[in-house]
Amino acid sequence: MTAAEPQAVIHERLLQGEQTLTLVGRDSADQRTCGSYGKMAQRALDSGAAGTCNRPAHLADESNDKGIPMKHTRGLYLLSLLALFSIASVQAQKTTGGTEQAIVALENQWLKSQQTNNPDMTAPLLADKYVYTGADGKVMNKAQSLADAKATKYTFADYENVQVTVFGDTAIAIGGGKFKGTDSSGKPMDLHERFTDTWVKMPDGKWQCVATHSSTIKM
Repeated sequence: MTAAEPQAVIHERLLQGEQTLTLVGRDSADQRTCGSYGKMAQRALDSGAAGTCNRPAHLADESNDKGIPMKHTRGLYLLSLLALFSIASVQAQKTTGGTEQAIVALENQWLKSQQTNNPDMTAPLLADKYVYTGADGKVMNKAQSLADAKATKYTFADYENVQVTVFGDTAIAIGGGKFKGTDSSGKPMDLHERFTDTWVKMPDGKWQCVATHSSTIKM
């Protein structure tokens, strides 16, 4: 063995943490203190062998190419995701709230057409394939519904407890209605009904009702 060769090379696998200690000769330029790697490591160093301590990869402090610890980078990444999620949630709530208000406004326009006996105000609210199902089971399309509305004369019309639930480009409006006057056949009318309107956002961005179902509220 020459003077340039290491005087001792020791590999000890320590039971705690599976940490590996590598000790090289005194002439090594890389001499480090092994800290609390165990009494065996300390005794080896005290005996005169210089050493380098190699920690397992999973114990090493990871850094990115800019020298920032990876745990800090991951933390910032998670915070960014949370911030984006919060912003998206707020925007979704605002969109939903705006849609609900828009549908309520359309329902009020429909009510206004009944109160003023002006079905022309209802026509643009109905989709071309609109379907109405009455409390008596009668089914009418858009043209038939508008013709029935023109023949009906209201002396009183009012809605109650209108609620809107939005599902993307679809909205469901439910509520009650009280109506008095004469129906399309000229008979006296005094109704208390529950209605369900299904609204869909069309390709042009407008909301139109595609289906209505009404049922009689029995007291």
